[in-house]
Amino acid sequence: MPKISYYDFQKRKTIETHWGTEVCIGMINAPWFSLDGLYGMKKNIFTLDTSIGVWWLPTLTKFDENSSEKNIGPYFHATVNPKIGIKFWKIWIKGGPSVFLYKNYPCEEDVPDIADPIKIGKISYNFEILIKL
Repeated sequence: MPKISYYDFQKRKTIETHWGTEVCIGMINAPWFSLDGLYGMKKNIFTLDTSIGVWWLPTLTKFDENSSEKNIGPYFHATVNPKIGIKFWKIWIKGGPSVFLYKNYPCEEDVPDIADPIKIGKISYNFEILIKL
């Protein structure tokens, strides 16, 4: 999903540190909102950072196989997301696990795919490709 990010990098003696904030309003499948704050470090092209974020999906109308309407949601969660990455030229690729700090899903079996798109086993992951414009 496209998002708006702001990062502030500070050069230190041997490493570069950074902090940032990210906002995303998604419109694929359903409208949703996320907000993150992060802090990390960079050495050469390698990065390590951690973000704390919140994600919200409002109530949705879902249709079952009989074309019956069913309202599901809203869904809300807060996570901490440690990530490792590679930053070169204007591209930054990073990823890591998502650890839920708080999760309010009214019905676990009706969770839309957009709420947890990348799951390997029982662990959710967060992968990002950032391009500096």
